[in-house]
Amino acid sequence: MVVLMRVDIMEAVMMKSVKSTLICWVVFVSFLMIPDIGSGSSTVYYYIPYLSTNGSGATYCVVSNSSTYDVTTMTFAVMASQSVEASQTAQTFSSSLNLGKAKTSLIAFDGQTVSVDGTTGLDISSYTQTSSMYGGTLKFLSTSSGSINCKNILMSCFQGTTSPKRNLIGYLCEDDSTSGPGSYFNLIGY
Repeated sequence: MVVLMRVDIMEAVMMKSVKSTLICWVVFVSFLMIPDIGSGSSTVYYYIPYLSTNGSGATYCVVSNSSTYDVTTMTFAVMASQSVEASQTAQTFSSSLNLGKAKTSLIAFDGQTVSVDGTTGLDISSYTQTSSMYGGTLKFLSTSSGSINCKNILMSCFQGTTSPKRNLIGYLCEDDSTSGPGSYFNLIGY
């Protein structure tokens, strides 16, 4: 009877240890899955699946920051490419090209460059080839927590050299805010 009681106590201690370890892992993984938690920043991502380095397939995106906060960092990463393996490495625009509060900018994906308001910001020739298709991620970051989201960093894209240009559809916006349905992040398709 003493042996059985000792086995029961050991099992109880082991179960408690397993439960504690499991709870620690769940909390740890949860923090990994929630972007920028506690970092005091806000991020908006635009995923654009179809861009072209062909001169007649240039894409122009009008981006408006209707928040009262500046975008402090803008990056673009070629995520997929037709003829070469994409780097998926984000390139950072010069801070002078960042989207200020209450400001609208024109971002042009023309050939193998990405320009902001007519100033060349990025050279993507290392990650794309001429006359090929590619997809990328445009990221906007503000150092103020909860300041920017898909509802106040608005983007509309047009493509081609015709007049009028074609509306571009199929791109997606995602943020890390709590301004979406049920106080979760936004995921909006265009």
